[in-house]
Amino acid sequence: MASEEQLNGGSQSDSRLQTRKPPSLVINIPPPEEDKGGSSKLLRPSLKKSGSRPGSREGQSDSDAQERRGAFQRQSSLSQSIRRGTAQWFGVGSDCESKQQEWQRKSVRHCSQRYGKLKAQYRDLELPSQDGQESPAPCKLPKIVDPLARGRAFRYPDETDQPRTPHHTQPPQTPGVTSLSSFTSVRSGYARLPARKRESVAQMSFRAAASIFKGRPVLSSSLPKRSLPRRSFARPSWLEEDGVDAADTFDSSFFSKMDMHEEMCSMADDVFESPPLSASYVPPHPAPFGGDMQPGESLQPSLKDASKTPAVGGSPPRRGRRIASQVKHFAFDKKRRQYGLGVVGKWMNRTYRRSLSSTVQKQLEDFNSHRPYFTYWITFVHILVTLLAIGTYGIAPVGFAQHVSSDLVLRNKGVYESVKYIQQENFWIGPSSDSLIHLGAKFSPCIRRDEQIAALIEKAKERERGSGCCVQNDNSGCVQTLPDDCSETLASFEKWTEKTGPPMEGAEGVRSSGAVCHQDPRTCEEPASAVPHIWPDDITRWPICTYQGKNNHTGLKHMDCAIKGRPCCIGTKGRCDITTREYCTFMQGYFHEEATLCSQVHCLDKVCGLLPFLNPDFPDQFYRLWLSLFLHAGVIHLAVSVVFQMTVLRDLEKLAGWLRISIIYILSGITGNLASALFLPYRAEVGPAGSQFGLLACLFVELIQGWQILEKPWKAFCKLLGVVLFLFLCGLLPWIDNIAHIFGFLSGLLLSFAFLPYITFGTSDKYRKRALILLTLVAFLGLFSSLIIWFYIHPIHWHWLEHLTCLPFTSKFCEKYDIDHVLH
Repeated sequence: MASEEQLNGGSQSDSRLQTRKPPSLVINIPPPEEDKGGSSKLLRPSLKKSGSRPGSREGQSDSDAQERRGAFQRQSSLSQSIRRGTAQWFGVGSDCESKQQEWQRKSVRHCSQRYGKLKAQYRDLELPSQDGQESPAPCKLPKIVDPLARGRAFRYPDETDQPRTPHHTQPPQTPGVTSLSSFTSVRSGYARLPARKRESVAQMSFRAAASIFKGRPVLSSSLPKRSLPRRSFARPSWLEEDGVDAADTFDSSFFSKMDMHEEMCSMADDVFESPPLSASYVPPHPAPFGGDMQPGESLQPSLKDASKTPAVGGSPPRRGRRIASQVKHFAFDKKRRQYGLGVVGKWMNRTYRRSLSSTVQKQLEDFNSHRPYFTYWITFVHILVTLLAIGTYGIAPVGFAQHVSSDLVLRNKGVYESVKYIQQENFWIGPSSDSLIHLGAKFSPCIRRDEQIAALIEKAKERERGSGCCVQNDNSGCVQTLPDDCSETLASFEKWTEKTGPPMEGAEGVRSSGAVCHQDPRTCEEPASAVPHIWPDDITRWPICTYQGKNNHTGLKHMDCAIKGRPCCIGTKGRCDITTREYCTFMQGYFHEEATLCSQVHCLDKVCGLLPFLNPDFPDQFYRLWLSLFLHAGVIHLAVSVVFQMTVLRDLEKLAGWLRISIIYILSGITGNLASALFLPYRAEVGPAGSQFGLLACLFVELIQGWQILEKPWKAFCKLLGVVLFLFLCGLLPWIDNIAHIFGFLSGLLLSFAFLPYITFGTSDKYRKRALILLTLVAFLGLFSSLIIWFYIHPIHWHWLEHLTCLPFTSKFCEKYDIDHVLH
C-alpha cells in the first residue's frame, strides 16, 4: 500500500509540473527508484555520472544478467523489425517521446549557452523535483526562438499541432543598452565565444589600405563583433522555411527591422543573465542621459544599416550567388547609365528637366546598361603591346629636343673618324621613332609608293652607275665608291670603259658599267651570266652573287682584294650607304653582308619591317592604318589612353553596347590616321588619337539628341565645347598629331548620329532622326572615299595644313617633317 501511494503521489506531481511548464520546454520527470534504505532521490543527469548511491553494484549486476539472458532469447521477426523501424522513422515509436524531450532539453541548454545562463527563478525548471513533494508553480517563460536551429519546425515547435499565433510580450525599455554585469559575467554567452584568430601583418596592412581608399576609419567599431570568413554566396535569412545552419555573428546588419523587433520580444532581458541579440543594436542618435526618447526610436536602426538588410515583407533574397558583392561590383558594374548624363554629365552637373512627358520617361526607362567588354579588351591589349614593345626595343633618350652622340668609328678609308649620330628624343618614355615604324606605326612611305622617295632612290641608282672599286695600293682592302671619294695617291680606282671593259658573255660588245668589288659576271657561278640569262650592262640591275667559283686567284684587282664596305640602310627614308659594319652599327642601321651594291637591297622594306612588300618597289602595308591604334609612344602616352578609355569609353559603351562603340572607335581612328598619312606623310605616329576624339564627338551627339530633356542645355554645350577646344589647342604643340584629332572628330561626329541610340519627341522628330542617320552615313562614306582617292590615286600636298598641328612661334619650335629634313 505504501508503495502504491508513493507511486500515485509521484504521478500527480508529475502531471502538475507538466501543466505548469513553459510552452517551449518539455520536462520529463522519471519515476522514483527504490533502494535498500527505502528512500528515493532524484539526481541530475550530470550527477548520475559522477555521483554514487547505494545499490549501484547490485543494479549493475542485475542489468548485466538481463543482457545475458536477452542474448539467448528468440530474435524478433522480420515484419516486427520493419514495423518498429517504420514507426521510429515517422516518429511514432515507443521511445520517440523521450528522444523528443531529450532534444528539447538540448535546445534549451544550447540557448542558455548562447544567450547566457537562466536566472535563479527559472533555473530549477531544467531539473525534476528533488523529493516527492509537489514542485512550486513556475513562472511562464516567454517564447524562446533559436535562430541557429535547423528548420522551421525546430524554431516554431508549436506549429506542428496547432496554427501559429504570434507571441506578444512587452519589449525591453532599453534594448540598445546592456548592463555591466551582463558583459562581465563569467557565464555570459560572450565569454563562450571561441578565440578569434589573429590577423597577419599582410591582412592588417591590406585592410588599413582598403579603409583609407574607401574613406572609412581604420579602427574597428567599439561594439564586440565577430568577423566571418568571406563567402562567395549570399548569406541566407534565418526566417526562410528551409533554415540552414549559419555561423554565429553579432552583426546587426544580419537582421532586418522586423526581425530585430521579433527577436527582442522573444528573448526578454528578464530571462537570461547575458544580453540578447537585440543589445547589439545601438540607435544611430541615442537620447541623452535622462532625456526623453520617442516611442520606437530605439527600435529603428539607422538608414545605412537598414539598406543592407533584406526586407521581410518582400520576396526572399536569392541564394547561391557565387560571386562576392565587392568583386561583382568591380568586374560587372551594372549601375544604370542615364541617357544624356553619364560620367561627363555628372562632372558638369547636368540634370534633367522637372517636367518630362510620360513617353520620354518611358524611353529613358527602357535604356539598358551594357557590359563594357570592348573597353576592357582594348585596354588590356594596349597595356600588353606597350610592355612588349618597351621590353623588346628599349627606351629612347627622354626629352623634347634632339639627342646627339659622337664616337670614333672606322670608316671606308681605313682610318678612325669622329662620327655624330642625331636621334629625336621621346618625351613619352618609350621606343624611338625607328622602332615604332618597325612595330607598325602610321608612316606613309610604308603604306603607298611615295613619289619623292622613289625619286631619291632613282638618283642614288644614277650615282651608283658611275661608281667603281677603289683598291688600296698597300693591299689593305677595297671598297665600292665614287671617283671623287677615292685617293689618287694611296689607291687605284678600277672603272670599266668601252675600251677596257670585258666582253659580254654570249653577246657582242663590251661592258662599260663596272667594276664592282667582289662581284664579276665572269667568276660568279650562282646565278651565272649565260644565255639566255645574261647580266645586263648596268650594275644597278645585277643580282646578288651567292656563289663564287674562283676566290682570290682570278688575277683581277677588284676580285682579289679584301672588301671593307657593304650596303647599310640608315634612317627612316630608305637611305643606303656602302660603309663598314662598325659605322652601320653605330648609326643603328641594317647591314647587308650578302650584297655588294645598294641597288641590290631594298632599304624601305627593311625599315618598315612587318610583312615584306609583294613588290619591293611598291609598298603595300595599308594595315598600318588600324594597327597603329594598338601602339603607344611610351608609358605616359599609355597612361593617358587608359584613363580616357576607362572613363569616357567605358561610360559610352554602357550606353551603346560593345558593337556600336567599337565601330565608332575603329572607323574614327582609321579615318584620322588616313588623313594624317595624307597631310603629314613623313611623320611616324602611333596611338588611338583619332578614336579618342571620335568618342568626344559622341558626347556632343548625345547632348544634341537629348537637348529637350536637359536642364540648361546651352550651359552644358558650352562646357563641353570649352573642353574640346582646349584639347585642340594642346594639339598645336609639337609631337602631337592634331590632323588625326580633327578628322577623327569629324568622322566620329558623323558615325555617332548613325550608330548611337537616341530618344524621340514625337512622330516628326522620329522621322527626322531616321533621315539624319542616312544623311550622316552618306557623308561619312564621302569623306572616307575622298581621303582614299587623294592618298592613293591623286596625291595632294597642302603644306599649310602643317600649321594645324604645330604653330611656329620660333624658327626651331616646330620639327620639320618634309623629305629634305634628314636627322641622321
